Amino acid sequence: ADLAVMTSAATDTRIPNPRKVKSMRVLLSGITEDSLILQDDRQKIERRSGEGVIEYSIKASELNTSKTLLLQLPKVGMSDYLADTAYIQPSNSEISRTAQKIIGDEKNTGKIVSKIRAWVNKNMRPRGDIGIIRTSVDILHAKSGVCRDYAILYTALARSVGIPTRLISGLVYWKGGFYYHAWAESYVGQWVPVDATLDTDFVDATHIKLAQGDVNVMFQTVKTMGAIKADIVEWK
Repeated sequence: ADLAVMTSAATDTRIPNPRKVKSMRVLLSGITEDSLILQDDRQKIERRSGEGVIEYSIKASELNTSKTLLLQLPKVGMSDYLADTAYIQPSNSEISRTAQKIIGDEKNTGKIVSKIRAWVNKNMRPRGDIGIIRTSVDILHAKSGVCRDYAILYTALARSVGIPTRLISGLVYWKGGFYYHAWAESYVGQWVPVDATLDTDFVDATHIKLAQGDVNVMFQTVKTMGAIKADIVEWK
């Protein structure tokens, strides 16, 4: 799938097979808002004093379904990640019917995530000329779109069957530079990245998270457009 509409950060380093990168260290400059500097289990940050440069150390994520939870009532504090919003409509009858059909009787949250990601990847068609944000129902009807559409549809389907899920906006390495990209994270005992534009549950280490939450995170990262510079320190 087309990963993004426009490049954010050029870099001198060429990665020949970015979708297989297991770890990466990269220096980013030009992020002026603290709210866009995030760290979690797979993404650690270190600020370089006085330079406005942040070093990201990122690990790839591989979904291990032997360690994921059985589907159960949502944990306290997860309601926002199961809710209907203006663009994400898990309680819509078409969304919920589709999600139930995809997962069948599966109760393992990791396997549910994998099935929904695979369905979205297989049934969506990349189309790079869609500039407007559309609802999950509209995307389900169209079955085509940019990375943001894949992420919104995946999120609605996952929430519909009780998997707490949030949208992620950030950067990913592709064709010689870092591009704006959208994916999702689902809670299966811990938060795991899920990129429905990929035909695998493996999310490579060139995915750099800048914002997380609902559709408004897409607008947060727009503030950095054209300002970020990237210097890859190492990758493997």
